[in-house]
Formats: sequence, structure tokens, C-alpha cells
Amino acid sequence: MQNTRLKLLRTAARLFAKNGYTSTSVRDIVQAAGENVSSISYHFGNKRNLYLETLKYLLSKNKDYIFGGNRPLPTPQDIDKLSLAQTWKALHRIVDKVLDMKFNRINVPLERIFTFAELEGSAEMLTSLKAFSSPINLLVRHTLAKLTGIKENSSEMVLLAHLIFLQINLSECDRFMILRALGENPSQHTPPAKLKQAIWQSIETILRSYKKGKKNEKISVACNTF
Repeated sequence: MQNTRLKLLRTAARLFAKNGYTSTSVRDIVQAAGENVSSISYHFGNKRNLYLETLKYLLSKNKDYIFGGNRPLPTPQDIDKLSLAQTWKALHRIVDKVLDMKFNRINVPLERIFTFAELEGSAEMLTSLKAFSSPINLLVRHTLAKLTGIKENSSEMVLLAHLIFLQINLSECDRFMILRALGENPSQHTPPAKLKQAIWQSIETILRSYKKGKKNEKISVACNTF
């Protein structure tokens, strides 16, 4: 039973990402999955519930990719125990994980589904998205707060965190065009060194612009030691 549910989720994710919610029928999904219509009713109730569960499934995969693996990311409590130089390296690891996720195309189905839906203004979809983004947002803001002195829950921190991630928020088209322009294989799953170097230089410049008071020299040292 669990295998059938997972098969339906994987198939629905592929078809919703390819065709959008409206243009994907329940029949399309069960035919592609090799199941019958009753399996949708049994596991999800209806197409809308399947759609929302598909989003949760994709968000969970992204979350597992970012926080899992052999080198798990630090927790906010771990960040408190680090020096500034170590905190900068922790930020590097966080951004590196997200960049690798994008080049491994883990997030492509999810991004395409949200593009089709235009976020719908749906409370259900936004709740799922918030559940996924809250842990990474908390970790990033906590890390940036230590590096800059900006209050973790301030509007200034919200803008700074988004500005940092704008540096790596590559769409599928962006990734393809960058690799082609650099003479790299567009199908490769590893960010080229030139791109990583440019991103870190950009992030360092942004952080330096947000330095406050006595933290100026400390952050400069932390950045330069990486």
C-alpha cells in the first residue's frame, strides 16, 4: 500500500510539474503510475488532496537534502558556540547545500508547480511552504545575526536573508545559461568553481555592507579567513 502511495506521489509530481494542476487529470496520473482511479480515492480522497500531498512530498525531499547527508548542518544552538570565523564557514555550508540542491535539480518539480500555481494565494499551499522554509530561515537568520549584529526577527534581517539567497536562487534556465556561457556541460550536477567563487565574493560584499559598530573588524577577519 505504501509503495502505491509513493508511486502516485512521484507520478503526480512529474505530471503536475510538466503540465500544471488544471491540465493534469486523475486519469493521467493513474495511467502513468499503472494504478486505477480508486487508488487515488483510497490514498488521497480526491485530486486536490493529492496535489497538496504532492507539494508536501516535494518539500520534504528538499528539506531532507538540505539537512541530511554525512555532514548535517549545524543547529542554531551550535551556531552560538562557534567563533566568527567558524560561523562564516557554517554559512558557507548552508549556502553550498542549497546551491548543490539546485544543480542536482532536486527543486525543479517544486519550482515548476509553484510557477504554474502562482502560489494560488492558497492558505494550504502557503502553510506547507512555511513548514519547509521555517527551519532553514531560522538557521540562516540566526547565523547572519551573529555575523552582523542585526536583530534576528527584524525586517532588516528578513531583507538581508533574502538578499543572500538571491545570489543562489537560480532557475533552471539560469543554471543552463550560466553553464553554457562558462563552457561547461549544461547537464552537470556540480556547480563550477568559478560560479561558487563569484557567489561567495558577492555574499561577503553584502555582509560587509551590513556590518555594525565594533563588529566591523571582526567580520572582516572572519570573511578573510575562509
